[in-house]
Amino acid sequence: MKLPSIRTSLAVGFGICLSALLAACGNDEAPAAATPVVTPPAALLLEVLSSKPELVTGGSVLVRTSLANTSTLTATVNGTASSATFTSEAGSTTTAIALIGGLALGANTVVVTQGASKGTLAVTNYALEGPVLSGPRLTPFICQTQDFTLPDGSKFGTATDGTTCSAPTVVQYVYLKTGATAFTPMPITTAIPADAATTTTTLGVVMPFVVRVETATVNRGIYQSAFLHHPLTDAAPTPAAPPKAWNKRVVAIHGFGCPGGWYLQGAAQGNLSAGVAGGFHAELLDRERLGEGFALFTNTLQHPSVNCNSVLQAEAAMMSKERLVKTLGKPVYTVSHGCSGGSYSSSQLADQMPGLFDGILIACTFPDPMAIAMEGSHGHLLSHYFAVTANGALTDPQQVAVTGYKSTPAFIAAANQAGRTDPVAGRVDVPGYNSAPMSAALAVALRYDAVNNPAGARATVYDAQRNVLGRDALTGFALRPFDNVGVQYGLNALRSGALTKAQFLDLNERIGGYDQDANYVAGRSVGSAAAIQRAYQSGLQYGGTGGTGSIPVFDVSGIYNDDGG
Repeated sequence: MKLPSIRTSLAVGFGICLSALLAACGNDEAPAAATPVVTPPAALLLEVLSSKPELVTGGSVLVRTSLANTSTLTATVNGTASSATFTSEAGSTTTAIALIGGLALGANTVVVTQGASKGTLAVTNYALEGPVLSGPRLTPFICQTQDFTLPDGSKFGTATDGTTCSAPTVVQYVYLKTGATAFTPMPITTAIPADAATTTTTLGVVMPFVVRVETATVNRGIYQSAFLHHPLTDAAPTPAAPPKAWNKRVVAIHGFGCPGGWYLQGAAQGNLSAGVAGGFHAELLDRERLGEGFALFTNTLQHPSVNCNSVLQAEAAMMSKERLVKTLGKPVYTVSHGCSGGSYSSSQLADQMPGLFDGILIACTFPDPMAIAMEGSHGHLLSHYFAVTANGALTDPQQVAVTGYKSTPAFIAAANQAGRTDPVAGRVDVPGYNSAPMSAALAVALRYDAVNNPAGARATVYDAQRNVLGRDALTGFALRPFDNVGVQYGLNALRSGALTKAQFLDLNERIGGYDQDANYVAGRSVGSAAAIQRAYQSGLQYGGTGGTGSIPVFDVSGIYNDDGG
């Protein structure tokens, strides 16, 4: 066996002495004291519950923090102490929540501290009156708080600001009488009416069927929420102390329509029917959902019959949901519900803003108002060709074959939807055509007229969305995405033998297009490439590639295939 050399042994021994700080080599000095290990304080994890951190509105934000010794939690906003009080979150011993106010417009820094632990949150705050994402406010804009009916039949009141259409918040109560199908106003909240029905929520809470209705202004629209609330035993609702009957679930309500949905605040929340005895908003006061414990909310600007601009609708819904969350707390889920115009509002808003809704339940379904308008524009060119350009050239069966609809009445009903793209009032065309649909609330003096008022408000789905589509540099009118260059009208009818080659060629040679005022012209319409791109990027044309790709979508429409449908 070969032994290590003396040189090697000395080197190894010397290294060992050094690594032991000479202690093992007979060093007479005392060993150095060990450096104490200091454990840094745990960082507080902060989360915004009321909205996305970059989309906060109204000057306050609902925050959740880890570590729930609430008596020692403090907050500052931009370096200034906040008076917000943290409360242990319901069902948790490790988290606390607080509604922190005092936010400035724009960027803010919120710091939450507990002893040596600290958490920092960057939030961006916008005015409660908006806008946030929808671009410059559309003008003109008609305030209608003075026309808006509250549950007790009174009016909301005159706006305190004619620009933002703001009005003071009003809270009223309604109740359901035993055996009744409509709610009754409950002006006195110091006693529950003897004839009040009872209801049992999905969580098993039994209580008098009494509903709290809040009316306020949010994003220039009129916001309302409704949920079960016992005015005698429940405290004023807060995220820390929500009503005991709330089942932690929310339904967003939408209206219907589109034509005329521009330049208005809205004097009603969609359908006026038997929500309250004598007439109220049946959609908001959904007897079944409220009785189960759901909270419902809506905003006039979520309704396409008031606001046919889905980007502005999404903004209004986002801000309205935020207000409800600041009132009740974060829900388990939020479902959007609507029929017809409410169907495409539900789908578009969910797609445009992932996370706004956790599911949608729709009926009488359409994709989006832009698709309806542009399909109608193609149809209107065909109806003009059939009735004027080539009057009598095609038989009724041939016309049906060209259009692809079940019947001529069904086709005409769809073609007349082009009226929502036509800014010229009173145009005489095929029966049922209604050009430049506009609410009577907008004075005639404010409306567009090519000769007398060329700068007036144009009643088209395009102009209601001009912040997104863009504007023509010369006219200021909205750019149009409609384009029929290269479209071969009646191709399937030609292939099936319903049209002759000569008829097909004549149709496509003389079908024509529209000018900027929707007047018929001989040439095809050339759409703005920029507007087409923005329509898809923004979700004005529904693509299903955004938020709806990750949430359940329930369509209970059934099949509609009748004449005129």
